Parts: sequence; structure tokens; C-alpha cells
Amino acid sequence: MNWPSGRHAVEPGIGLGFEAELARELSTGHPLYGVLLRAVGQCGNGDDILFEIADGSRRVVVVHLTWGGQAQQPPCPDSVVYESHALWLAFEEESE
Repeated sequence: MNWPSGRHAVEPGIGLGFEAELARELSTGHPLYGVLLRAVGQCGNGDDILFEIADGSRRVVVVHLTWGGQAQQPPCPDSVVYESHALWLAFEEESE
């Protein structure tokens, strides 16, 4: 995948850390609570992480981690779902 400027793939070991932080931050009532997610990209300063939704749908979600280390009150952490990598990429390229 060609990554837009300021975004890059995450290494599998690093991705596990992002996934663990997201699990700590999500609480009942958040749309991503209980959804299996896999970290695949890092955007900007490291707070915005691109996750694949592991349900076979090809959807991805950008989550703004708070790094609070504990459950947040929904709608935090903020998240935006895209129907595919291609749609996310088009949005990112348009934003540049």
C-alpha cells in the first residue's frame, strides 16, 4: 500500500500495543466496543491509528487514542469508519 504523507504502516509488535491501549479505552456504549480490530497504520503524531475491522468487511477505522490507559466515556475515543482502505486513502489524499 502506498501511504499518504505523514502516515505509515505499523510493525506487528507495535500494533499490539495500539490494540491493547484501544481495548483499555473502549467501554460499553462505544460503537467499537467488542469489535475485533487490528492496528495497521499510524497517522500524524501517533494518536491517530488506522485499524482494520476484522470481520471480513474490508472496513477500516481511524481512532484517536487518548493514551489515558483507562476506559473513556463514549464517544471517546473518537473514531471514523471508512468502508474500505481505498475510501480512507482517497479521504486522506483529499485532505492534504
